[in-house]
Amino acid sequence: MGLVSGLYNIKYPSPIFDNNGKIIQETSPYVTTDMGKVMKSGISMLIGLVTFLIGFLKTQISMKKVDSQEINT
Repeated sequence: MGLVSGLYNIKYPSPIFDNNGKIIQETSPYVTTDMGKVMKSGISMLIGLVTFLIGFLKTQISMKKVDSQEINT
């Protein structure tokens, strides 16, 4: 819940009043999705995933080089 709490907004619309100032109708709050935040979060996730994969692959390649050098010596 805490991870996705920034991806939506709760709107509290004001009640509808008549000419005398009495409340005619109260509207209930509703949830809207902030698509800008959703897109930014998705892009950030993809960038993080690509960065992790690049680092992981570089580490694996260097470990293979170290292992092959140890076997050859």
